[in-house]
Amino acid sequence: MTSPCPSPITVRGYESGDEEQILAAFNRAFAAADPGFEPRSLAAWRWRFLENPAGRRIRLALDGRGAVVAQFAGLPQRALLDGEPAVFTQAVDSLAAPRADLGRSPFVRAGERFRDDFRGDAWMWGYPERAALRIGRRCLGYERVRAQTALRGEPHRLEPGRAGAGVEVEETTGFPAAVDGLFARVGARQRAIAVRDAETLDWRFARHPEHDYALGLARAAGRLAGYAVCRPGRFDGESATLVCDWLAEPAAAPALVAWLAARARAGGSAPLLALFPPWSPEWARFQEAGFRVVPTRRTLVGKSFARGRDARWFARHWYVTLGDSDLC
Repeated sequence: MTSPCPSPITVRGYESGDEEQILAAFNRAFAAADPGFEPRSLAAWRWRFLENPAGRRIRLALDGRGAVVAQFAGLPQRALLDGEPAVFTQAVDSLAAPRADLGRSPFVRAGERFRDDFRGDAWMWGYPERAALRIGRRCLGYERVRAQTALRGEPHRLEPGRAGAGVEVEETTGFPAAVDGLFARVGARQRAIAVRDAETLDWRFARHPEHDYALGLARAAGRLAGYAVCRPGRFDGESATLVCDWLAEPAAAPALVAWLAARARAGGSAPLLALFPPWSPEWARFQEAGFRVVPTRRTLVGKSFARGRDARWFARHWYVTLGDSDLC
């Protein structure tokens, strides 16, 4: 008895109306891999992929009946690379349906198309699970950036230090236009960083359809001097107060650390957990306040399409926090 011919596979980008089928395939695939998985809502999918101010990155493999059998997708970020505009993309939501009659792997084909179509992005990166890492190395040429470590702080034991004169922290429900100036003064000094302007930060944190973030703004004599974002959540299976994002002038840092500690205590004293590059001032500053370095289960990987800058360069120069990823 002859085996059936493989179904013809079409690889293409997102088209309006695809979202319900993509979401159903995503929820099925991730529920099968993780018993604790909570299905994503359509509102969350649209926020994630259609409302992102940096655009969208989706490549789908469909069988002969038009059913989604694989996806390779990413979340683009407007960025600065040595002061010049660029795009960084985190690869997310990769999936493949378990089918035996599809011929050459639709997932690999979607991944190769994703790579070829978006090689104009300077940096593609992610925190892939083991199976996705193997495909990512094959399709995208992923290289190891580092075994991800974190900073963990017990909120009642922290000693933030003394803030600069006149620094006060207020909570807000959105980001003011003045955050653009803060980014120009502080963030734009980094050699590689995703843009943190009011439009992007409001989309990422203030308008998230599923998570409630606490937003703290530090002002010095009325001028915006820093901000911090946190929320209660889980990381590596443990409860934590996640420090999702941070950008601050040195004088504002102690006041923002104190605000984070107060927020964690008010929420039940779950440990604070933050991710910063090991070379950054924040890495040392948080340890001086009482945070300690702990390992995580995550491996940070990436592929550079920027001439003269390989993964090792990004490891030394890329300012990245938990909120740059989809883990927060």
